[in-house]
Amino acid sequence: MLQSVGVSLLTRRLFLGPGPGVPVGGSAGGVLGGVNPPAFALDSTRVSNEMPTNSMQDLVRPLGTSEYLTHQFSKSHSMNFTLGAEFPVVLTPEQLRVALSAAQERHPLLSAHIDDCPGSGLGFYRSPTAIPIELTVLRQTMNGWTQAASAELSRPIETSSAPLMRAVLIQDTASSMVLLTFDHAIADGMGAVFLLKDLVAALNGRELAPLPVPEQQEKLIAGVSLPPAEDRLGEPSGGDPRMAAPGGKSRATRGIPLPPVQNLELDVERTGRIVERCRIEGTTVHSLLVAVASRVTGTLDGKDFVRVMSPVNHRRLTGAGEGVASYSCAGRTGSQPHDGTPLWEQARAVRAELSPLGSLAGIATAVAAIDEAFPGDVDPDTLAEMVTNGPGNELSITNLGVVDLGPAEQIHPTRVVGPLIASHVEGQEIISVATFAGRMQVCGVSHGIREEFFTELRQGLVDAVS
Repeated sequence: MLQSVGVSLLTRRLFLGPGPGVPVGGSAGGVLGGVNPPAFALDSTRVSNEMPTNSMQDLVRPLGTSEYLTHQFSKSHSMNFTLGAEFPVVLTPEQLRVALSAAQERHPLLSAHIDDCPGSGLGFYRSPTAIPIELTVLRQTMNGWTQAASAELSRPIETSSAPLMRAVLIQDTASSMVLLTFDHAIADGMGAVFLLKDLVAALNGRELAPLPVPEQQEKLIAGVSLPPAEDRLGEPSGGDPRMAAPGGKSRATRGIPLPPVQNLELDVERTGRIVERCRIEGTTVHSLLVAVASRVTGTLDGKDFVRVMSPVNHRRLTGAGEGVASYSCAGRTGSQPHDGTPLWEQARAVRAELSPLGSLAGIATAVAAIDEAFPGDVDPDTLAEMVTNGPGNELSITNLGVVDLGPAEQIHPTRVVGPLIASHVEGQEIISVATFAGRMQVCGVSHGIREEFFTELRQGLVDAVS
């Protein structure tokens, strides 16, 4: 049995996850029913685009609801995430600095910080002088990237000064790894991918044209017709009550050291077999990952019911473009992974349950739920309490899908990993997935995740296509 919901921030457990790179697809059903639905209206007290005259020269735009909540939560919990790319050449610091500078000029929010100014309120503000993106250079073997990435996740990004990202260059004898770390208020996983794509272009000598300021997520779906609020908040009627059960306690992660990232890689042959078999079985790679990971979690943790959150990329549906910005939306599914249902039937059920988020109306429903769940200002302590008391998840799987960085050039990555993010909830694990150059990379980092999880996940995926 599985269940999908119109996602509020409460049901998502404050994980504003970097969304996957492929839409889940399917029709708008389930939570999206209704007759003569009203249009969604923005909460103008938080996301108004009116520019006060006293700070017009500095205000880029006000924060949207999701950005505001992420910013508030980050005051006690690190909301960093990291995307990594390995290159088969030794990049020099100067090469990367030039490319980072070009990318910063292209993306307006990379020159902005967050401030709360009298008369204009909480928003993104442009710094008086351009501050370059911080670059740290490490000289070590490629194996060291897992520890470096963990350190980046636990080290806070101060949002009071731009830019709200930084980079690490790891130089080995014949290769390099670039780690890009963002505060989640200004970027999601796909935004990080677009920035990486721009870096690759700049490293190969191509010029980057400036982009406009990205819109708030809430404005992108303004005017979309939705069901009445009572039909789109909370769990659908007849849903399993275990979906609403609280999870673990919120745990502070800001400045807390993390163990090294754990990573498994599936080679081109195995990744190709998984993609092809999913096509034959009428499901998606993400849905298979959810089904297999649920079985592994059920076995290792002795759970007969496993809840999984799946962040979704809605940029294509909403026309959000390729700017660095944070667009967060997700769906939840729950299942009894060892109830005797065949694996591929479970994977097809996951796809069906997530299908409402493959439509513009479904995305708008989920975004509206976030805004409606928080009608006013929320302080960090209250957010932490809501995380503790709200519905929980055992797993979150954020999947970038097939990462497209354009045609291969002279300087081009051979591997992409992430988006890596640490769990803020005890008992919840966050898994990141990216497929690049035909190989699937699955990563995770937290105090609770075990090596056995990745061993069993690999075996489960291999067995599924054997």
